[in-house]
Amino acid sequence: MDIVLENFKRLPLSTILAARHYGFENISAPKNAPVEKKLCMAIVREDNMEVLEFLNAGVNIDFRDEPDGWTPLIYSIYYGNRKA
Repeated sequence: MDIVLENFKRLPLSTILAARHYGFENISAPKNAPVEKKLCMAIVREDNMEVLEFLNAGVNIDFRDEPDGWTPLIYSIYYGNRKA
């Protein structure tokens, strides 16, 4: 089951953790989203192989997501993906 969320960070961390626990690990950005947003969603769902692919492809790691200006690093800290 794919869950596509436009503004994912507005959900509480407990909601994200519950979604992971019950098998919703296919959380993704919309198909037409910029590749930087897809990097952020890969960080959230802890798909670190995909994160590495994005980084190797040269995705801008200084990207600031709207509306709050979150960077991929902030996503990794907030959602507890230490490897990212």
